Order: sequence, then structure tokens, then C-alpha cells
Amino acid sequence: MNEMLTELAPSLQRLVDARLDNIDRALLSTDTSRYERRQIVSAVEDQIQELIARIDRDEPTREDILRLLASLDPPEAFGSGSMQPTGEREKGVEGSRFAGTRTVTRAKPRINILAVIAVSLAGLSLMALGSSLFLGFIGFFLSLTFALAASTCGVVSLCQVLTSSGKQVGRGISILGVIALPTSLLLIFLTYFLLEGM
Repeated sequence: MNEMLTELAPSLQRLVDARLDNIDRALLSTDTSRYERRQIVSAVEDQIQELIARIDRDEPTREDILRLLASLDPPEAFGSGSMQPTGEREKGVEGSRFAGTRTVTRAKPRINILAVIAVSLAGLSLMALGSSLFLGFIGFFLSLTFALAASTCGVVSLCQVLTSSGKQVGRGISILGVIALPTSLLLIFLTYFLLEGM
């Protein structure tokens, strides 16, 4: 326990403890680990100690402590990713205890690479099918090969997106990849019979 904080009057200590408890509760709403929460709360406690030491009187008053706490970010800010107290940030105090603290931010979801590959292969399958007018069965074979690869990638990417807990996106284009094979087969049969009827 910080020495300066233990010398506060019990009523003032309760104000500081309440602030630290509220910060810990705010951090619980994030993905911050228990170890990190303890580090952050400890850093805030040390910072409060330093600010109390700057008060130019022997015994801080209740107004002094309330003013000091008001100069810091509210506990809710620790649950939304802001980890540096407003007062310290605005004053530009050097050597802030928060300098090495990890900021809690939610990573933006990224698009699944396999989903992009799947829809690209589906496009190649359609292009190969179009070339079958000139290449004949080679075009059909290429179209089926690309469609099979697109469907495989589509199934795998769709599973990855659905089990990523929102960290990955691309469900729609994954589905386009999944349906590439049946769509290609249908178009191949239609194109084949169309060519046979000509």
C-alpha cells in the first residue's frame, strides 16, 4: 500500500478507495486480464499519491481530494479504452505512470482472406465458362476446377467467419464461393445443351 495514502484520514481514504474500486469495475467490462487490471489500478493509486504529495498543506482536506480526483478521467473512461487521466494529459506532466499501459481497444474486424480467394475463384470459373465457347471442353474443365476450389475455400472461410466471434467478416462473399460449384454445374449443362442445339 502506498505510504502517503495510508496516512490519509479514513474518510478521505474511502474516497480514494472508491475511485480505485470503480476503475477496477470499469476494467472488468473489457477484455483486460486480472494482472493488467491490478497494474492499472496500482498505477492510478501511485499517481494519486504523487498528486497528493503536491498539495501544499500538511493534511489534505476533503475538497482537496475531490478536486484531485475530478482532475483525472472518470472510471467509465477505463472501460472505453482511455487510460490516461485527463488532468495529466492536459498538463503534459512528464513521467506519467500510464506511459507504458496498454490501451484497451477493440480491434476492427478484418475480412477473411479465404473468402476473398473464394469469390475470386468463382469469378474465374465464370470467365472459364465463357471461354468454353472458344475452348470447348477445356473451358468446361477449367470452369469446374475453379468452381470446386471456390466452393472449398468458401466453406472453410464461412466456418472461420462464423466462429471468429465477430473478429472476421466476409460471410456474404464466402456464401458466393460456396454456391460457385452448383451454379457452375448448372451453367455448364445449360451451355452444353445450348451449344448442342445450335
